[in-house]
Amino acid sequence: MAAAPAFLPPADFGPPGPIVVTGYSRIVGTGMNDPAYASGFTHDGAWLGYCAEIGARHPANTTCEFVSQRGETKNLSSDVGDDFNAAAKRTLDAFVKEQKLPLVAGGMGRVSAPPLTGSWRFARDLTLVLDEHAQGKRGAAVRVGGRVGSEKPVYPILVDLPPAAPSLPFHTSWVNSFGLSPDGQELGLVAGFFCMEWCDSFAIRRLPVARLAAQIYNDTGMRHHGTKDYAGSAALFEKAVHADPSFALSAYNLACAYARLQRPSTRAALEHAIRLEASAKTRAAADADFEAMKSEPWFAAAVK
Repeated sequence: MAAAPAFLPPADFGPPGPIVVTGYSRIVGTGMNDPAYASGFTHDGAWLGYCAEIGARHPANTTCEFVSQRGETKNLSSDVGDDFNAAAKRTLDAFVKEQKLPLVAGGMGRVSAPPLTGSWRFARDLTLVLDEHAQGKRGAAVRVGGRVGSEKPVYPILVDLPPAAPSLPFHTSWVNSFGLSPDGQELGLVAGFFCMEWCDSFAIRRLPVARLAAQIYNDTGMRHHGTKDYAGSAALFEKAVHADPSFALSAYNLACAYARLQRPSTRAALEHAIRLEASAKTRAAADADFEAMKSEPWFAAAVK
């Protein structure tokens, strides 16, 4: 990861510590859905995904889907065409065993997903928060976010799926697994979606830890910025930029807060934001946050 820009004051995140998450029930069975029986990262973190037995057929149609860090996909099935194939099922089972894919335990209605374990450098500040049973514009959704200290939580990540048909939106969602990659760099979310027997599916999301932390700091900072607490927003945007120096949105928001406070670092912050995303020039030129800076020669040059 790129180093934090030199104009930033040091950030004190405190010592590394355990990741704490609320809202992760780990109970994935509703009594009607088909939760994945294996879900999470493979032993080396190369793949994130799940295996599930879908439908009431016997032998069941077992389906596995995986996503790599680079966005590559891997799909395994017990079927060849529309028919169960014993050799294909053995290949699938061997992959799950060799890759040590985490298994869920228990029976329908009390299936327990693996716990989230591991540590990160934001333990003093951040608590992760999941909203497993949210509703979005397209139907059932899972929201991923967190809170800074005792602040209200923010949810920068919304996970949902398009309906199988306009008349069949997903009405139920759950988190089938939420875990930390073996290298500690990503959080892996596997979410399930259900609308009776007509549609049963899963979403897989690899969430870089640094970016998610930066988004939580940033979105909490925006709440302060909206109430004109610019010192409070600046402090949170600074932590967002420290968490992920490549996150263009928090870099731009920090420049806005500095401009409101008329801090000498405004220029360096805006120039950093523009280096990350050239469209920041146009945005800054029309942004009321920079009103006090618009007569400065450096500002005119920066947004030119």
